[in-house]
Amino acid sequence: NAVQGHRTNSIQEAINYLKSDHDHNGTFRNVKPRDFAGSALDCVYSAESIDRKHKYVSGSLAFEPSERPTDKELLAVVESFRKTFMAGLEHGVNFVDYWNIHEDKGRIELNYIIPLTELTTGKRINPFPPGKAKEDFKDSFDAYINHQLGFDQVVRDPLKASNSKFEAKVLPHSKSNL
Repeated sequence: NAVQGHRTNSIQEAINYLKSDHDHNGTFRNVKPRDFAGSALDCVYSAESIDRKHKYVSGSLAFEPSERPTDKELLAVVESFRKTFMAGLEHGVNFVDYWNIHEDKGRIELNYIIPLTELTTGKRINPFPPGKAKEDFKDSFDAYINHQLGFDQVVRDPLKASNSKFEAKVLPHSKSNL
């Protein structure tokens, strides 16, 4: 469950990428992406009406190559996602989204785009507020979906060394021996 963050670039460009026959490296996708749920056009109209800097959020729910949920199961995942991260809001009334599927990497990737506006008021919505609580909430959602579908749980390796976001940005440009 990877959230790409709140985006400022064109939502149409993001949708074009999701629908494209080529990946981010320009490599031809051996499996054509397919529309799955929601409406790309509704998302474009909604995001273009936003005057704020951040217009939408995008992300992907990626499954292991051995995990092959059916379209019916994937639709249930989309509905659970909407009920979890857009709690209290009704799809098509309070918010819109767009979902498509990539299978070109040998696994199912369920991609989404959500404009950051509540449709009846025009006020900002934020399904993924900043902070650790967001990560814990996403991890709990992933665990729930894996349980529902009978898939193995994702267990993080506590011994794996990894850089913080700050270190990942700073270290490549640092001359320090630390």
